[in-house]
Amino acid sequence: MSAARLRAARPASAERVGARLVYDYEPRSASWNGLDVLVGTHLRPARGSLELRVVSPAGRMLREATTDLSAARDNDSLRYRFAPIRNSRQQRFRLEFRLRNGGSETRLSLYQVSPAPGTPRRALRGIARRLALPLRGTGLYCRESSLAARPHASS
Repeated sequence: MSAARLRAARPASAERVGARLVYDYEPRSASWNGLDVLVGTHLRPARGSLELRVVSPAGRMLREATTDLSAARDNDSLRYRFAPIRNSRQQRFRLEFRLRNGGSETRLSLYQVSPAPGTPRRALRGIARRLALPLRGTGLYCRESSLAARPHASS
């Protein structure tokens, strides 16, 4: 997908957050310092927090940020800020999202620019979520905090 198309992309699907939801991400900023992530609460009140870990390709945790979900609204953005990562432009990072203390009533999804998976894959993802296995998302819909509110997708 071209960079111009990524900037114009709109959410096409959503992935429920389970024990851990993982995305690959390449910042466009040379000194990347945060993300705004579009979430769905399924019209329910959300509890707990959503933790973001930024991990290097070598597996080292570089940054961690947490957002309280008590004020989260359906189809709104959660804001994550952290110390700038120097020379981050076009480097590939792994983003790990974990729901903490959400309780049984909290349902939270992250929006994606990629289409929803087909029925067989969706069924397997549901089983993995129930077993608390990590899931790999595709095309996270988000904005870098260092850019002027432009949507960006991960691969």
